[in-house]
Amino acid sequence: MLAGGAQGVEVNEAAARAAQFRDLEVFCGLLQNAQFPSESFDYVRASHSLEHSTCPHETLDEIHRILKPEGTLLIAIPNIDSLSAKIFRQYWFHLCPPVHAFSYSVQTIRRMLELHGFRVRRVVFNSQYEGILGSAQIWLNRKNGNKSSEGLVFNARPLRIVCGWLERLCDVMRMGDVIEVTAAKANAPGKRFADSRVVRNEEQAVQHSGNPVRSAVQ
Repeated sequence: MLAGGAQGVEVNEAAARAAQFRDLEVFCGLLQNAQFPSESFDYVRASHSLEHSTCPHETLDEIHRILKPEGTLLIAIPNIDSLSAKIFRQYWFHLCPPVHAFSYSVQTIRRMLELHGFRVRRVVFNSQYEGILGSAQIWLNRKNGNKSSEGLVFNARPLRIVCGWLERLCDVMRMGDVIEVTAAKANAPGKRFADSRVVRNEEQAVQHSGNPVRSAVQ
């Protein structure tokens, strides 16, 4: 929930209006279009939003721009290298095409963050029962066209408890369905980061003072 000096970004117009109705500062649209001042945020939280973005490189560029030096970024995303993803494959609950534009692993998100001038501080696994139980229900529904939330298996409370414990075990093994990455903005992006901007630009060409703590939420 947004409070104090926090601001949010929401692409869904109805959701943005609902937040604004509650006097929350929420911009409707992409982060790149919000035009926040450079180095104006202490903390940016992108919880289960990056996988929805069709332009993750540009999004990370913008987050890097608006964060203060050594500011903190928290990203929560599904883990394509999870045990459930390997077992259920195309029936994996968190795959969600086309809603999820991209899938990430610990290795790929770490490389992306380093590429964009961030230093990864911490990676934790924080998964819930849906990864296993939802995947099983999708597999069972593969011929009837029902949603992953429709079925006796997904809605069985005892199975939710069991699968919740199984997911925790996967987290301990670092094979859980959801990863949370905490990273800091580097004072100066590395050469690879600068070069990557040039490469992407070429590819595209071819085809406040006061010091209050501020945070942005996607």
